[in-house]
Amino acid sequence: MKRFSLQTLIGIVIWVIVIYYLPVQFGDVPESIPTDEVETEVPLSTTEANTIPAIGLERYVGQSFKTFKDQFGEPTTEYDIGNDEKLYQFGNDATDYMQVTVDDNVVRSLINLGSQNSSGFFTMDMTIDNLRDEVDPMAKIEIPFAFSEDEQTDDTLSFTLTDHQLLTIPIISFDNGTYAILWFNPINQKEEGMFFVDAWTLSQLTIYERNQAYLPQNTEQPIAVNNPIFAQIWLAMVNIIRESHDLNPLSESLPLDELAGQIINQGEETYMPSVLLSEQMIRSYVSEQITGNQWQYIYNHQIANHGELLSYVFEEPKLMKTILDPSLTEVGIYYDGQQFFSFFDQGSASEELSVKE
Repeated sequence: MKRFSLQTLIGIVIWVIVIYYLPVQFGDVPESIPTDEVETEVPLSTTEANTIPAIGLERYVGQSFKTFKDQFGEPTTEYDIGNDEKLYQFGNDATDYMQVTVDDNVVRSLINLGSQNSSGFFTMDMTIDNLRDEVDPMAKIEIPFAFSEDEQTDDTLSFTLTDHQLLTIPIISFDNGTYAILWFNPINQKEEGMFFVDAWTLSQLTIYERNQAYLPQNTEQPIAVNNPIFAQIWLAMVNIIRESHDLNPLSESLPLDELAGQIINQGEETYMPSVLLSEQMIRSYVSEQITGNQWQYIYNHQIANHGELLSYVFEEPKLMKTILDPSLTEVGIYYDGQQFFSFFDQGSASEELSVKE
């Protein structure tokens, strides 16, 4: 009887091993785990390269645009932004707004300003301390490139972030070769947006200090004319940010559009093409056109895309205060492919310019 019991026990142990152990070792393993099953609240673990798993919106960068549409549906608006690139807008308000830039049917960058959009490990209103509890942002970014120029021997492009940029526009690297620039409001130190990019798009940005003189650039030069499409997209982003702060939207003013263009053109005629206009130059010219000093502006002379422009705004408290000024009602916008000027006013400047006409 004892012998029978011992044999029975041994048989049960062998049966358990066969049923449970062998499938784990030799059974079929799923190719991928659905993103919805990933527990995003688990603290991140970083590698030596400071990369983290791509489980949020960054997964779509580098993928076909069809893959994105299969998940989020058809875009609300489509823009042709030049150089064979298209920009698609998804959503209409501060809960679901996104922009997707597509080149050759591949997603190159993605801007998320929607508070309800699933974005992996990052959430709106998280603080920089919340982020650092999960992962340390990268103070130095190295992007590998295979340069085709014979005189080029370096195979990496590197950026260095300032201490201030680590607090306002830090960069996160993902294990799928993409990057996220996280936008933290410099006034309240809370996250309000995300800019997901591939390596090439990141290499074109000028907001971070480059450690090499060489920077691979697009071969096609921008057309030096006003770009009204850029203005439409910029105004949409500004109003989404204002909406998230319970502020009224701004309206575009044609007289202010023209004034913004005149400021850029006057600078090129008076000084030199693509000169960096000083605040004194700008205010001196505007004072000849309108009275009063309640207007504000945002100016940059080397903008590559909308994500770079918004990064520039999030980095500077003064510019963010302009975006969030509740007294402003109108805006004029001019972009010539490189230089950008956005003129904000309470309505009086637009009326004065209209009377002069």
